[in-house]
Amino acid sequence: MNVETPIQDMPPQGGYAPINYKRVPAKTYFKGWHFFAGLIAAKVVGFYIYRQNRLKTLNKLYMVKTF
Repeated sequence: MNVETPIQDMPPQGGYAPINYKRVPAKTYFKGWHFFAGLIAAKVVGFYIYRQNRLKTLNKLYMVKTF
């Protein structure tokens, strides 16, 4: 029986290249105050639309009650 010793894989001469494991922070698209200003603007516009719709419905209700 002919038993040969297995050839083991070895690292290349000079070793492997270093692994980049440093954290890469995400890109920021908005600053804090931009987000806050957008939130306030959305609330103001939403409240305006709500009030316009409410005034229309109240006017329709009062028009129906008067007849």
